[in-house]
Amino acid sequence: MPAATSLATSLAKQLKEQKGAALARLVELSSSDKPFLTAPTDAGFCTAWPADLPLDTEGFTDAFLAMATAVQHIDPRVQKRCNRLVPKKTDESSFWRNYLGHAHAVMNGLEMAEMASPAAAPAAAAPAPSASAESDTAHLTAEEIAAYQQSGLPPPRPPAKRRFAAAEPLQTTGELKAVQMIAFVKAAAEMVVSEETCKRMDAAAEESGMRAATAELMHFQLELMEQHGIDRRFGVANLDQQRLMQRFPNDVALFRGIATFQAACQQATQRAQSRLMQHAPSDPAKRKFKPAARLQSTGKVQAEALTSILAGIEEWVGNAETREALAGAVQRGESAQVVVMRLMREFLEYRGLEQDFGMKAVWGIPAEHKDEKGAVRQAFARFKDVVDRVNTEATIDANKPSVKPKEERRFAPAEGALQSSGELSKEFVLHFCKETTAMLMGAETIALLVAAEPNKEAPMLSVAWQREMLEHLGIEQDYGCHALSRVPQRFGDDQELMRAFKGFQMACMMSLKKAAQVREEALKEAVEQVGKLKVDDGKTTS
Repeated sequence: MPAATSLATSLAKQLKEQKGAALARLVELSSSDKPFLTAPTDAGFCTAWPADLPLDTEGFTDAFLAMATAVQHIDPRVQKRCNRLVPKKTDESSFWRNYLGHAHAVMNGLEMAEMASPAAAPAAAAPAPSASAESDTAHLTAEEIAAYQQSGLPPPRPPAKRRFAAAEPLQTTGELKAVQMIAFVKAAAEMVVSEETCKRMDAAAEESGMRAATAELMHFQLELMEQHGIDRRFGVANLDQQRLMQRFPNDVALFRGIATFQAACQQATQRAQSRLMQHAPSDPAKRKFKPAARLQSTGKVQAEALTSILAGIEEWVGNAETREALAGAVQRGESAQVVVMRLMREFLEYRGLEQDFGMKAVWGIPAEHKDEKGAVRQAFARFKDVVDRVNTEATIDANKPSVKPKEERRFAPAEGALQSSGELSKEFVLHFCKETTAMLMGAETIALLVAAEPNKEAPMLSVAWQREMLEHLGIEQDYGCHALSRVPQRFGDDQELMRAFKGFQMACMMSLKKAAQVREEALKEAVEQVGKLKVDDGKTTS
């Protein structure tokens, strides 16, 4: 199955690279059962990963494990959904195929942003009426306002407040030609991601939140439609998906243009959300790091200053207070990386650099400072390593079980000091994988998992035993979990070690699956015994 393996390998890489709003949208997928129970619709994905492909297909298993591991790092709720839905509502293969199909669509812009596109039923309502909102409709009659409310579209703003002036006259009858619609969606796709649109959406979001920014984007699209000579209600009705399919079933250019436009709408909204989430609050009282009295916003930042700033960021990202705050953010469903970027912006202004200017200076270091062995490049490499690990390590911290007293543990910690710094050796990783895999698949572990509550208690027990095993073998458990998360990056080319590591990852999943099967078989046998007792009781009574 080379196509499936190639797809899985690509997805695993993409999942690891998700940041900011894109990561937040991925995490949002696990907020309901729907993505896990409904099949993906993208033809390319479904062709590469057929519905009847077993997860243990030779050549596919390793790539699937890499995907599952990446998912568990960015969103631990997925495993909890798996424990709850499999096998009650779906099988494991369908569970993962469904979820990863929707994740693939999100990461590649294939799920359209219906909320922000006139090409779909508009649902992004403007904020609640205010004095300003009332003045925006003063030029309309009561009948016109009622008609727009009934259509679900915001009414036209006064000419002085419009970004794009309306053409005269506007087409309100007949049918739009394909060439008209293609011209509009092409112009709209460029407009929604333009620098001017970004500025206006950011201003709206800063003042009134993302709902206002989304409403502003809707106004821009509808005003651009009317600049193209198309009445907004008439145009939206003509762009209805079913109507288009009936009129232009084979017009590839039209549907490609609409898909590009809708993807651009989604991108604009996600980027605005990301900028809002990451932007430092305007109110200094709401910041962790208070801004300096004077902020540099032009010119060049000296290498020594950048090195010092990066060292400061590395220090506060790694301290216990920040780690605790990031773990709390993950538990609330937020992206740890987004939180770090927001704090980084605050820190830059604390150190005297205007936040946007400072972000450009930091991320522009590789281009400006060519000497990879220089102090500023070395500082940037350490900073980037810390930032790249934030999400994974915060997820680990957010989902770790409470540490039991030594006398209550299944596996006692080793005598003496535990390793809590540096890197794990290859020999240790191999030893840990071998011992922990044997433990997880052993009869004692399966029996204990069978006896535990399946949805929460059993997975938490499994994690607790793995963490206890680290200390049993001489490694402090928090440090060990973080170090193990870096194994694929450190030893990706070592076939022996990666085979053992993937075997350990498989055992983590398979032990819970085996326990579920044993539990289900035991329940089935118990039901059959009750049935026999009832039959026997009936015979005795008669």
